[in-house]
Amino acid sequence: MIMKKLLFAGFCLLLAGLCACGKTVPPGETTTTKELTMNTIEATDVATEASTLTTTKITNHVEKTFKNEDDEKSYFAKVLNNTDTPFDNTSYGRYAFYDIDGDGMKELLIGIAGQGLVMVYTIQNGVAVEQKEFYVDVASDSGHPPPVLFKNGAIRTGGENWEGVLNYNYYRFEGGELKWQITLRNDFGQYYRNKRDVDPSSGTPITKAEYDRLKKEIEGDGQVVELDWKPLAEYGR
Repeated sequence: MIMKKLLFAGFCLLLAGLCACGKTVPPGETTTTKELTMNTIEATDVATEASTLTTTKITNHVEKTFKNEDDEKSYFAKVLNNTDTPFDNTSYGRYAFYDIDGDGMKELLIGIAGQGLVMVYTIQNGVAVEQKEFYVDVASDSGHPPPVLFKNGAIRTGGENWEGVLNYNYYRFEGGELKWQITLRNDFGQYYRNKRDVDPSSGTPITKAEYDRLKKEIEGDGQVVELDWKPLAEYGR
């Protein structure tokens, strides 16, 4: 009986020793070390996040940092003053800056009083580059409503012509360039579409349902951007 009690007591001591070994803290690591490490990581994350707040993308691969809002305005002023447009010396020329494609950098938009947007420039390395595929015929489109810029980045030009035919041309940025996407036509209840993947001179007949679907697809929810137009002539050129 005594032998059994001694064996049981020895087993309990052995088990207690094993449990103590399992709780051993690895060399060099303490609770204080863990807390300091986590604090360092959190501080680094905050600093990294803060450093991105003043960075604005100006090309596909180059970034420019503005110190403040005045620095940003000065940059755009320089771009505008170094840009030649057909409306520089006219009283009806207008300009605005807006980020159409959502890449973090505003485009330079040129407009005409009463006719709205007529030219779009991207800014690359401090130089304004005209997007020549975007086209508004200032003379023949004078009877049309102004082009519409949607908040999803699509631009619509055109409208009803003198014959009563409704033509809508749609543009969107692709790879940093403003490209024509599709033209939709309503010819007195006969519907057509022209797309980039087919001969642009052809008009493919479609149903009204398809016409409405394509229009909805490119215009999205239809939210329109109200541009802050300013006179070119008053810019101190």
